[in-house]
Amino acid sequence: MSKPCVFRCGICHNAIGKPYISLVRRTERHTAKSVQTLLAQEMFRYDSQDCRAMQEPHIVSQLQLKTTYPSSGAIVPCSRCGSPVDRALPYISYAYMEEDLDVARLIATVIEETELAILCRDCEEPDEPAAVAVTEFQNQQERTTA
Repeated sequence: MSKPCVFRCGICHNAIGKPYISLVRRTERHTAKSVQTLLAQEMFRYDSQDCRAMQEPHIVSQLQLKTTYPSSGAIVPCSRCGSPVDRALPYISYAYMEEDLDVARLIATVIEETELAILCRDCEEPDEPAAVAVTEFQNQQERTTA
């Protein structure tokens, strides 16, 4: 018999219930119709907004951010250096995700997403997805436009 999966807060180490809050580093790109997440990596998880807020100054300091919470425009300033970031090209985004997590099935439904920072290619190079993923993505795009 397997034990249920228990996620713990990175700050207070309490078990995480609902909602599940995390900081995620993503490589993204905007298209005319949507935001595409090419890769995503969970950096931290929290049991409450209080724990998230307690750690935010440390994260801002470690990432060397000069600005936070960018606008949703197509071109926005880099949160570290201020250079323009064209969201049509792959870029790095750090975002807080609040999710309803079904632990038994390990499926999460996003409740709210808040972008903390966007970084230009000079400040943090976007991760490149594996060649197989790129090919599959291109095939999927061709099927949806055909």
